Amino acid sequence: MKLAVLIINGKKAGIPAIREAVRVIRDDGYDLQVRVTWEYGDGLRYVAEAVGSGVDVVIAGGGDGTVNELAHGLALLDSQQRPALGILPLGTANDFATCCTIPTEPLPALCLALEGDPVAVDLVQANDRYFMNVASAGFGVRRNQRNSRGVKKFSRWWSLHTDGNYHGAKRHFLPGTYP
Repeated sequence: MKLAVLIINGKKAGIPAIREAVRVIRDDGYDLQVRVTWEYGDGLRYVAEAVGSGVDVVIAGGGDGTVNELAHGLALLDSQQRPALGILPLGTANDFATCCTIPTEPLPALCLALEGDPVAVDLVQANDRYFMNVASAGFGVRRNQRNSRGVKKFSRWWSLHTDGNYHGAKRHFLPGTYP
Protein backbone atom coordinates (compact mmCIF):
# COMPACT_ATOMS: atom_id res chain seq x y z
CA MET A 1 0.00 0.00 0.00
CA LYS A 2 1.26 3.47 -0.87
CA LEU A 3 2.19 5.98 1.78
CA ALA A 4 0.85 9.43 0.87
CA VAL A 5 0.46 12.90 2.31
CA LEU A 6 -2.28 15.35 1.35
CA ILE A 7 -1.01 18.91 1.73
CA ILE A 8 -4.14 21.03 1.65
CA ASN A 9 -4.65 24.77 1.47
CA GLY A 10 -5.98 25.86 4.87
CA LYS A 11 -8.93 27.69 3.30
CA LYS A 12 -10.25 24.36 2.00
CA ALA A 13 -9.46 22.02 4.89
CA GLY A 14 -12.93 22.06 6.45
CA ILE A 15 -14.92 20.96 3.38
CA PRO A 16 -17.03 17.95 4.46
CA ALA A 17 -16.61 16.09 1.13
CA ILE A 18 -12.83 16.20 1.54
CA ARG A 19 -13.00 14.89 5.10
CA GLU A 20 -15.29 12.08 3.94
CA ALA A 21 -13.01 11.20 1.01
CA VAL A 22 -9.99 11.03 3.33
CA ARG A 23 -11.96 8.76 5.69
CA VAL A 24 -12.93 6.42 2.83
CA ILE A 25 -9.34 6.27 1.56
CA ARG A 26 -8.07 5.44 5.05
CA ASP A 27 -10.81 2.83 5.54
CA ASP A 28 -9.56 1.19 2.35
CA GLY A 29 -6.20 0.71 4.06
CA TYR A 30 -4.18 3.61 2.71
CA ASP A 31 -1.83 5.48 4.99
CA LEU A 32 -2.90 9.00 4.04
CA GLN A 33 -1.52 11.76 6.23
CA VAL A 34 -2.99 15.26 6.05
CA ARG A 35 -1.13 18.54 6.51
CA VAL A 36 -2.84 21.93 6.38
CA THR A 37 -1.03 25.03 5.12
CA TRP A 38 -1.47 28.40 6.72
CA GLU A 39 0.97 30.59 4.79
CA TYR A 40 3.44 30.45 1.93
CA GLY A 41 6.36 28.21 2.82
CA ASP A 42 4.29 25.67 4.76
CA GLY A 43 3.95 23.53 1.64
CA LEU A 44 7.71 23.46 1.08
CA ARG A 45 8.29 22.43 4.69
CA TYR A 46 5.63 19.70 4.47
CA VAL A 47 7.17 18.36 1.25
CA ALA A 48 10.53 18.04 3.01
CA GLU A 49 8.83 16.27 5.95
CA ALA A 50 7.01 13.91 3.59
CA VAL A 51 10.16 12.95 1.74
CA GLY A 52 11.87 12.31 5.07
CA SER A 53 9.01 9.94 5.93
CA GLY A 54 9.44 8.05 2.67
CA VAL A 55 6.08 8.88 1.07
CA ASP A 56 5.27 7.58 -2.40
CA VAL A 57 2.85 10.38 -3.29
CA VAL A 58 2.51 14.03 -2.28
CA ILE A 59 -1.01 15.30 -3.05
CA ALA A 60 -1.57 19.04 -3.54
CA GLY A 61 -5.02 19.98 -2.25
CA GLY A 62 -5.71 23.47 -3.54
CA GLY A 63 -5.54 25.57 -6.65
CA ASP A 64 -2.78 26.32 -9.11
CA GLY A 65 -0.80 28.23 -6.46
CA THR A 66 -0.72 25.25 -4.11
CA VAL A 67 0.19 22.91 -6.97
CA ASN A 68 3.04 25.22 -8.00
CA GLU A 69 4.39 25.55 -4.46
CA LEU A 70 4.54 21.79 -4.02
CA ALA A 71 5.92 21.18 -7.52
CA HIS A 72 8.68 23.68 -6.72
CA GLY A 73 9.48 21.85 -3.49
CA LEU A 74 9.61 18.50 -5.28
CA ALA A 75 11.78 19.89 -8.09
CA LEU A 76 14.41 20.90 -5.55
CA LEU A 77 14.89 17.22 -4.64
CA ASP A 78 17.16 14.71 -6.30
CA SER A 79 15.09 12.76 -8.81
CA GLN A 80 15.90 9.48 -7.03
CA GLN A 81 14.13 10.59 -3.86
CA ARG A 82 11.27 12.53 -5.49
CA PRO A 83 7.76 11.12 -4.85
CA ALA A 84 4.94 11.50 -7.36
CA LEU A 85 2.74 14.61 -7.22
CA GLY A 86 -1.02 14.07 -7.14
CA ILE A 87 -3.63 16.81 -7.31
CA LEU A 88 -6.90 17.37 -5.47
CA PRO A 89 -8.27 20.40 -7.38
CA LEU A 90 -9.76 22.94 -4.97
CA GLY A 91 -9.00 26.29 -6.59
CA THR A 92 -11.12 28.76 -8.49
CA ALA A 93 -10.04 27.77 -12.00
CA ASN A 94 -7.88 24.66 -11.46
CA ASP A 95 -6.31 25.33 -14.83
CA PHE A 96 -3.57 22.70 -14.65
CA ALA A 97 -5.82 20.01 -13.16
CA THR A 98 -8.51 20.71 -15.77
CA CYS A 99 -6.02 20.39 -18.62
CA CYS A 100 -4.90 17.06 -17.16
CA THR A 101 -8.54 15.88 -16.80
CA ILE A 102 -8.17 15.31 -13.07
CA PRO A 103 -11.57 14.75 -11.45
CA THR A 104 -12.91 17.68 -9.43
CA GLU A 105 -14.71 15.51 -6.87
CA PRO A 106 -12.49 14.71 -3.87
CA LEU A 107 -12.79 10.91 -3.75
CA PRO A 108 -12.10 10.25 -7.46
CA ALA A 109 -9.24 12.78 -7.43
CA LEU A 110 -7.63 11.14 -4.39
CA CYS A 111 -8.09 7.67 -5.92
CA LEU A 112 -6.39 8.84 -9.11
CA ALA A 113 -3.51 10.34 -7.11
CA LEU A 114 -3.03 7.06 -5.25
CA GLU A 115 -3.72 4.52 -8.01
CA GLY A 116 -3.00 6.34 -11.25
CA ASP A 117 0.22 5.99 -13.19
CA PRO A 118 2.48 9.04 -12.79
CA VAL A 119 3.10 11.02 -15.97
CA ALA A 120 6.15 13.24 -16.41
CA VAL A 121 5.41 16.93 -16.97
CA ASP A 122 7.76 19.75 -17.83
CA LEU A 123 8.75 22.34 -15.26
CA VAL A 124 10.24 25.72 -15.99
CA GLN A 125 12.95 27.36 -13.91
CA ALA A 126 13.22 31.12 -13.64
CA ASN A 127 16.13 32.17 -11.44
CA ASP A 128 15.83 29.92 -8.38
CA ARG A 129 12.11 29.18 -8.77
CA TYR A 130 10.48 26.20 -10.50
CA PHE A 131 6.92 26.38 -11.76
CA MET A 132 4.52 24.57 -14.03
CA ASN A 133 1.61 25.56 -16.24
CA VAL A 134 1.89 29.35 -16.19
CA ALA A 135 3.95 32.26 -14.94
CA SER A 136 2.37 35.65 -14.76
CA ALA A 137 3.38 39.15 -13.85
CA GLY A 138 1.75 42.53 -14.09
CA PHE A 139 -1.70 42.62 -15.64
CA GLY A 140 -2.91 39.10 -14.83
CA VAL A 141 -1.55 39.12 -11.29
CA ARG A 142 -2.95 42.57 -10.55
CA ARG A 143 -6.31 41.51 -11.99
CA ASN A 144 -6.44 38.47 -9.72
CA GLN A 145 -5.42 40.45 -6.64
CA ARG A 146 -8.20 42.99 -7.19
CA ASN A 147 -10.97 40.52 -7.91
CA SER A 148 -13.34 39.63 -5.14
CA ARG A 149 -13.86 35.94 -4.47
CA GLY A 150 -17.28 36.11 -6.12
CA VAL A 151 -16.01 37.77 -9.29
CA LYS A 152 -13.21 35.18 -9.61
CA LYS A 153 -15.85 32.49 -9.93
CA PHE A 154 -17.12 34.06 -13.15
CA SER A 155 -15.33 33.55 -16.43
CA ARG A 156 -12.01 35.16 -17.17
CA TRP A 157 -13.77 37.32 -19.72
CA TRP A 158 -16.15 38.75 -17.14
CA SER A 159 -13.29 39.40 -14.76
CA LEU A 160 -11.26 41.21 -17.40
CA HIS A 161 -14.09 43.46 -18.53
CA THR A 162 -15.54 44.56 -15.20
CA ASP A 163 -12.73 46.81 -14.02
CA GLY A 164 -12.63 50.39 -15.29
CA ASN A 165 -8.84 50.53 -15.00
CA TYR A 166 -8.44 48.04 -17.82
CA HIS A 167 -11.06 49.14 -20.35
CA GLY A 168 -8.29 49.83 -22.86
CA ALA A 169 -7.69 46.07 -23.11
CA LYS A 170 -11.26 45.47 -24.32
CA ARG A 171 -10.57 46.77 -27.80
CA HIS A 172 -8.14 43.91 -28.42
CA PHE A 173 -10.90 41.31 -28.21
CA LEU A 174 -13.75 40.77 -30.60
CA PRO A 175 -17.24 41.05 -29.11
CA GLY A 176 -18.48 37.67 -27.95
CA THR A 177 -15.01 36.10 -27.80
CA TYR A 178 -13.06 35.15 -24.73
CA PRO A 179 -9.43 36.09 -24.16
